[in-house]
Order: sequence, then structure tokens, then C-alpha cells
Amino acid sequence: MIYSFIATCKACGIEPREWFEDVIRRIPEYENGRSDVTHLLPKNWKRNFNDCNQR
Repeated sequence: MIYSFIATCKACGIEPREWFEDVIRRIPEYENGRSDVTHLLPKNWKRNFNDCNQR
């Protein structure tokens, strides 16, 4: 499954490590009421959260 996420990140133009770190930080938010974790999938993450990760 990890390889699949990495490949999907690369296909979407996302740095896998950046995605993993952000998703790990966001998981508790989803466990506490937000049930639609599909926002965390690489393709959706890029659209919804990538602008929040500019450093």
C-alpha cells in the first residue's frame, strides 16, 4: 500500500515525504468527527491542502 501511495504522489507531482508528513498530522482531525478521509488521498490532498504546505 505504501508503494501505491508513493507512486500516486509522484504521478500527481507531489513530494511523497511532504504528503506523508502532512497526512500523519491531519489524521487526528479526521478521527474526531470528520469521516471523509478521501480528502487525504494524494490527488485530493494536492487540490485541498498543498497550498497550506508552502515553506
